[in-house]
Amino acid sequence: MAHLAGKVACVTASTDG
Repeated sequence: MAHLAGKVACVTASTDG
């Protein structure tokens, strides 16, 4: 669950990266 921490807010999807 460690995305790019900067895309949206890590609050939308668990796989945003």
